[in-house]
Amino acid sequence: MNAHIIGKRIAKLRKMRNLTQQQLADELSVSNKTISKWETGGGLPDTAIIPSLAFALDVNVEDIISEHEPPVNRNAFVCKLRACLITRKAKVTAIVLSAVLIFAFAVCNVLWFRYVEIAFTPFLENKALADTDLRKAVGSAMNTGIGKTAM
Repeated sequence: MNAHIIGKRIAKLRKMRNLTQQQLADELSVSNKTISKWETGGGLPDTAIIPSLAFALDVNVEDIISEHEPPVNRNAFVCKLRACLITRKAKVTAIVLSAVLIFAFAVCNVLWFRYVEIAFTPFLENKALADTDLRKAVGSAMNTGIGKTAM
């Protein structure tokens, strides 16, 4: 077995899984320096740890120790693609929902201001009359003693 080929393969598989050397080392209960040594071709994993390494990298043992390049793991590609699509779908959903909420808010504001305009138009048109009526009402209340405090 060529240590450099196997080391490059371990590094490639680790990076495909978005694992750091430390994360892989923690899974295998070895040091990150050991992982680095394997990846640089300075040594090979012990035969007892290869099945755990294959499991951690989601490949077969043969994919790690083979002299030939293993076939492309389509599952990893499909998982990345699926995650990308889910993220994109979530972004599109958020944008559409935001647009709907902004539209609903605008419609509510238009309806509210239209209601206020319709409801208060008579008062606004007859402002002078309304002011006069209000003064008369306040004046008569003051003359009749309504609103006066008892001493």
